[in-house]
Amino acid sequence: MMKSSHGLHLLHRKLLKLTLWPRHCLVRRMRQETCYQIALAIKDEVKDLEKAGINVIQIDEVALREGLPLKKS
Repeated sequence: MMKSSHGLHLLHRKLLKLTLWPRHCLVRRMRQETCYQIALAIKDEVKDLEKAGINVIQIDEVALREGLPLKKS
């Protein structure tokens, strides 16, 4: 048995799952996953536009720049 940095007693490292992570780690991981999914969607859209013969593509994804969720102005 070992003790984690968060004071949790663990039988094995593999038992440390997402539900045991500190809240800030969960938020960061969820934000990373969301940004990754947005990037995949943009990548697919760009591929479709290239196939359609579009030569110039400008990408300005506010959600990535402002942080998720979008900030109200």
